[in-house]
Amino acid sequence: MQYLMAIRQFVDSIAHFENESHERWFYISLSAFVISLILQIFRKTRFPFVFLSLAFSHCFTSISAFVIVVLMQIKSEAYSINCIWFNTVMVVIYIALYGLAIVIKKLKPELKVSTLEEH
Repeated sequence: MQYLMAIRQFVDSIAHFENESHERWFYISLSAFVISLILQIFRKTRFPFVFLSLAFSHCFTSISAFVIVVLMQIKSEAYSINCIWFNTVMVVIYIALYGLAIVIKKLKPELKVSTLEEH
């Protein structure tokens, strides 16, 4: 529990969230990211879509924010320009991690790395 409080204090010291929903989404995203890494590293599950499913959720959120904020130019408490870039960065990170998993599987076939190719 102390580690979680330390992480929160660190994030609060370097980040400014526009509202509580943005802060909540950030912590949910951070938690999902850490859990997905743990699942990939320790292979406690056979679920091969961990990175891609999280990338999809961030992609959907980023597209929704883009449509509302940029195209429709609607002021929204839930969506903002920051929402677009944050979720786009998360999509890139998850796709890169999935690509890294594929590369590792090809270079080191003895390692058990979860990819779509094996299903």
